[in-house]
Amino acid sequence: MWSHRRKRGTSAKTATLLDMPRELILEVAAYDEHKERALSVLSQLTRATHINLNGFLYVNAPSVALATLSKKVVTGQEWGAKHPAISVNEVSVVLVDPEQSLVHTVAQALANVGHYRRDHPLQGFSFISNLQTVVDVFPSSVPLAFRHLQTLNLCTPASEHRQRQVSIQILQMCSKTLRTVRLDLQSLGMPAKLLDQMQRAATRVQQLSIRIGRKPLRRDKRPLQRLLDNNGFQFQDLRGLYIDDRSNVANMKQFIQRHVTVTRLEYRSNRMGGSVVLDFNELPALHRFSGSIVHNRLLLESNNEQIQTMTLIDDEVAEFEWTLFVNALAKVQTVTTLELQTQGGQPYTQVLEVLNAAPQLQTLKFVLRGIWYQPNHANEEAVDIFVELLTRLENIREIVVMVTGHPDAISDAVDYVLTKVGFPRRTQMRVTVYDSTERKAIAKWDGVILRDNVRLEGFLQCGEYLTLRRLVR
Repeated sequence: MWSHRRKRGTSAKTATLLDMPRELILEVAAYDEHKERALSVLSQLTRATHINLNGFLYVNAPSVALATLSKKVVTGQEWGAKHPAISVNEVSVVLVDPEQSLVHTVAQALANVGHYRRDHPLQGFSFISNLQTVVDVFPSSVPLAFRHLQTLNLCTPASEHRQRQVSIQILQMCSKTLRTVRLDLQSLGMPAKLLDQMQRAATRVQQLSIRIGRKPLRRDKRPLQRLLDNNGFQFQDLRGLYIDDRSNVANMKQFIQRHVTVTRLEYRSNRMGGSVVLDFNELPALHRFSGSIVHNRLLLESNNEQIQTMTLIDDEVAEFEWTLFVNALAKVQTVTTLELQTQGGQPYTQVLEVLNAAPQLQTLKFVLRGIWYQPNHANEEAVDIFVELLTRLENIREIVVMVTGHPDAISDAVDYVLTKVGFPRRTQMRVTVYDSTERKAIAKWDGVILRDNVRLEGFLQCGEYLTLRRLVR
C-alpha cells in the first residue's frame, strides 16, 4: 500500500511512518495501550512530527502538564510549532499542600490556556485542592475560555474572608452549556445561596454529583435543607444523580424524588445516623441504582419495572437484611447486572443464594469471603465457585470475582472448570488473575494478551483479582 511502483530510470521509494497522514499516525498510536507515551515518542522523531502531534498530548491536560503549559515560549515555537495551550480541551488541577511557586505555575498555565483558547471554550475543568480556592488560580477573573464548560468538578476548601469572590468565580463557570457538575459541598462552605444561583445559571445539567464529607460542619445547615426542600430547586434535564452524605447532614428525600427524570441514582449515607428512606415509586425512569442493601431491597419491592443494574454498597450486613434482599431479588426478573460491594465480601453460601435468585444475570461482580471451594463429603470432591457461576448463570457474559488464595491453585481451578463445563463454539471465555499488591497480570489462558496495572473499580480489599469474561463474537 505504501510502496511506489518503480518507474524507468528511477530508484524504488518506500514511504515511511513519517510520510503517513497525521490521522493515520494517530491511529497507529491508538493501538498502544499507553497512547500518550506513544504520541510523545512519535512527536520527538522530527520537527514535522513535533508540529503535527505534540498538541495532542495536551488535549486532556492533567496536572503534570501544567508546568509546560505555564511557559510563555515552548520548545519548537521557533520553527513553527504552536503553543500546546491552544490544543487544550480539558484541564485537571490537583493541588495537595503545594508550595506557593507551584500555585503560581498553575495560575500561569490556566492564564495561558485562557489566552490561547479565548475563542474556543474548554469542555471540562476539574479543580481539587485542600488549601487553595479558585481565586488562587484565577487571581483576577475567570477567563472566557472557562465560562462555557460542559463538565465542572470542584473540591476546594471554604474561604470565609473570600467567600463572595469565590462564589462569583464559580458562577462565572456555570452556564447553559454545563452538562456535568461534581461538587464537594462541605469544602465550599455549603452556601445555599451559591447552589441556588448555580442551578439558575446551569439549567441544563444532566449529571449532578453532590458530596458532603464526614468532617464537622462550620455553617448552619438549615439554609441548605430549606433549599433542598424547595420545589423550585430542580434540574429539569437531570438523568444521573450521585449523592454521598455519609454524615447525614441533610435530608435528601424530597430533592431526589423531585427529579422524576433520573435514570441513574447513587445514594450513599450513614445508616447509623438515620438514613433517609426513599420511595422508589416516585422515580419511574430509574434503571440503574447504587446504595445500601435496604434501599436496594426497597427498590426491588417497588413498582419500578425499569431497573436493570444494581450495586450494593454497604457495611457488613445483618443476616436478616441479606435474606430480605435475596427474597426480593428472586421476584424481579429485569435485573441483569449486579455488583456487590459490601464490607468484607460475600461468603460462598450467599453467592449461591444470588445465583438461585437471579439466574438471568448477565454481569456479576463481587468479593468472595473465605475459601473459593466447598467440600463435598459425599464423594470427597470439592465444588469450586467457578463451576457454580458458569453452570447456574446461563446468560452470563461477564463475571468479576475477587478472591484470596494462591494463584497456582486458582489457575488449576479455572483450568478445571474450562475442561468440565465447556462452551458453545461461538463463545469465548477469558480469565485473568491479578496480583493484589502489584496489580499485574500473573497468569493467562486462551491466548489472551493481558494488560498490566488494570484496576477494578470498587474492590479495595486485599486478595487476588480474578476476572472471567465470556464474550459472544
